[in-house]
Amino acid sequence: MEASSSQNLSKVSKEHANAGANLRARIGMLCIVNKFILWLGSMLESVYIQFIDKEESMSIPMEKRGSDSALIHWLWRLTPLFGAGLIFTLLLLVTGHSAAQTRQLYPSPHERFGFNFDSDQGMKIEEYDVAQLKAHWYLDYTFRTNPTRPNNMQYVQMIRTYLWHSTSFTQTVGAAVAANPGELWIVGNEPDRDGQDGLTPDNYAMFYHDVYTFLKQRDPTSRVAVGAVVQGTPIRLHYLNIVLDAYQQRYGSPLPTDVWTLHGFILPECKTDGCWGASIPPGMDEFASEGIQYGINDHNKLGIFKQHVVAFRQWMADHGYRDKPLIMSEYGILLSPAHGFPYATVRAFMLSTFDYFLNTMDSAIGYPADQNRLVQSWSWFSLNNPPYDINTGQGFNGNLFNPMTKQIEPLGQDFATCTANITKEYVDLNLTGMQVTPAMLVVTDTSTVTVQANLINNGGIEAQQVSAQLWLTDTQGNSMLVAENAPIATWAPGCAPKPLTLLWQPKALPIGHYTLTLKVKAGNANQEVNSIDNVAQRTFLLLDKLPSNSLYLPLIQR
Repeated sequence: MEASSSQNLSKVSKEHANAGANLRARIGMLCIVNKFILWLGSMLESVYIQFIDKEESMSIPMEKRGSDSALIHWLWRLTPLFGAGLIFTLLLLVTGHSAAQTRQLYPSPHERFGFNFDSDQGMKIEEYDVAQLKAHWYLDYTFRTNPTRPNNMQYVQMIRTYLWHSTSFTQTVGAAVAANPGELWIVGNEPDRDGQDGLTPDNYAMFYHDVYTFLKQRDPTSRVAVGAVVQGTPIRLHYLNIVLDAYQQRYGSPLPTDVWTLHGFILPECKTDGCWGASIPPGMDEFASEGIQYGINDHNKLGIFKQHVVAFRQWMADHGYRDKPLIMSEYGILLSPAHGFPYATVRAFMLSTFDYFLNTMDSAIGYPADQNRLVQSWSWFSLNNPPYDINTGQGFNGNLFNPMTKQIEPLGQDFATCTANITKEYVDLNLTGMQVTPAMLVVTDTSTVTVQANLINNGGIEAQQVSAQLWLTDTQGNSMLVAENAPIATWAPGCAPKPLTLLWQPKALPIGHYTLTLKVKAGNANQEVNSIDNVAQRTFLLLDKLPSNSLYLPLIQR
């Protein structure tokens, strides 16, 4: 494929001229279609606005407005989708495509490990030498525009319920979304528990819908997760059933999500005097009998822990979410040595759960994209929560670091030993966002074409002697190298992509439809875990003259 044929690429013939005419005609047709869609959209928008203005002036709630306005509302909203779909289908004839990009979810098993960080009382994660843990991600129960990423860790954003109707929501959350494209956002923390983000199922359905919609509108590449319930017990799954039903009834579609999250505690479920633990979910007092009365001695029972995970995965499969990943976003041993949970007990529980997560698969309910594993990643509670104080009754167990001295604890050393034993060092170059400017030229134009893309190393070690090549391929499959860079000595791993640019000047080429392929390769390619995403492609058009239409459609750069 990469052997060039200069004769095929330099021959100008009658067929080439006809090809150029056909391309111009197809682009011209797209222009006409685009004009029609814009006109139709503006007409429906005008009618829609008239209806909405009238009904809003009468203070009629959206859910109670008439069927006529509902029809107009949905027609108006579907217009751009119809137009985009039609244009997209037609442009498949003339545009390029990106190479298929699939990769192993976690090339190194240590990437599944995370921890919860307590930022109360002004504590900062950079005060702790978390690189020792070799964990890959963390969360601190909030969202940040510029999160700290020690040792290139991933930061998981979280939107809490107190922000829901905040006047600053759009500005503050919007800024964080814009600054962190493609990140994971968890919507709420334990919405099934008063004292955390407690909401009735109906209210959580509305909260989730509003946040999900906001995030996806601002960043379609963002990944949005349903907030975790305390544990995978029947009453918690009942709570989620009502959430799904409320969402379907209110919005007319199943609840959309990219990820499910779950907390993994074993706590009693009751609301009577003297009861401690997980309580009863808000709005579900009538189902209190479904609560399980776990005792203190059950708190570290691995069998019960596994039952909760399996029950939740079964629930996901039963409701059509088996193809979604499951993250255990908080779990551990909360009860202290004074309650019967000394270091050795906590250590045994933690290491046993690591083994369970890493190795347990189920062909009936597991996540197919991850070899049917039940859980894709997990976060230990916690890095630094203050330990239990018998005098105040405050604090928890399971710290990896001492919150006062900032030094690693024996449990943290156990965590680090486990991750060190399973860490695989590798390079993972990933090429995205390829753009070709301009994307079309007339054959007599001598302009320079700029090809730019974003390159990131998702691995754990630096890529060495990184080279980039630009190949041009005609419709007959003949390819030639048209540009390349001087090898870059190193490309460090990190979270932020960096621009990569090549320049090319088309010369002695016949008019036609070409594919530009950008390829990157590391000198230490033997340590590259996945080379599929080292390639990106775009279309380039060379015409004898540009279309005469006054309105031009840009080429879709996918």
